[in-house]
Amino acid sequence: MRNVARAASLVVACSLLPSCEVIGDVLGSGMFCLDDLLDLAERTRDDTDDEILADLMKTYKDDIDGLPLFDCKAKKDMDSFLDTLRSDTDGTDPDLPKKQRKGKVVEVDDPEEVPDALEEIVDEGPGDGADVAVLIDTTGSMWDDYDAINAELDRILDTVKEKNGRVSIAWYGDNQSCDTPWYGINPSGLVRGGSPEITDFADAMLSNGLVGGCNIPESMYDGIAETALGLDWTSADRTIVVITDAGALSGNRTNHSQGDVAEILDERKIALDLILTAVTY
Repeated sequence: MRNVARAASLVVACSLLPSCEVIGDVLGSGMFCLDDLLDLAERTRDDTDDEILADLMKTYKDDIDGLPLFDCKAKKDMDSFLDTLRSDTDGTDPDLPKKQRKGKVVEVDDPEEVPDALEEIVDEGPGDGADVAVLIDTTGSMWDDYDAINAELDRILDTVKEKNGRVSIAWYGDNQSCDTPWYGINPSGLVRGGSPEITDFADAMLSNGLVGGCNIPESMYDGIAETALGLDWTSADRTIVVITDAGALSGNRTNHSQGDVAEILDERKIALDLILTAVTY
């Protein structure tokens, strides 16, 4: 009965959309795409911030019908981006691997599953002695994901410790005249997995409140660049894990383009993983 009701609500939603081509994909995937919701409301990404999006989700709750809301465009863009991060080194630096590990995009529809996804990436991706930086989107819609991460951070750090690795934690928001500051990182950068500095920094970050964000995309590329350029990477196995529910700002609204970030990661042989969470309020 639930599937019948869901199909019926999506058919109604389809009649309101400028284009109905995505409805079949929605029924098959078990999720609702952010752009479909914006089409329903006749809005764009640029004129929608966290507060407006929260109101839209309430208004169109029946059309979404309990399906997790994902930024499907962000998933597609990041899958394509990761495919570009597989270039060879010139072999002149013995401390760098010939290729960085190929990263992946993991979709998580329940905030409680975010720590498990992060732990799995850290456990199965980087090898022993790896340097791992966790970069978290801390704009308003990420509150529940961050709560879940903070609650299970010790478990994640234990995974890094068991692999004799180092870890850093950083956050980002929107640096286009919205969030000041828009980026932060633990003071010592990459530290051993058992260091209390990481949990102390995470606790302080949460207690200071999440930043706002101007619209749906955030300064992901700038956050990745800051993290990649700012840390003292010493391991041959290097990873940045981004946790977000939105895509990246582009064009003149970012200080680093996707191409800039690809070049930075390739030069330093840093792998990139992304955990894309459902949008919730």
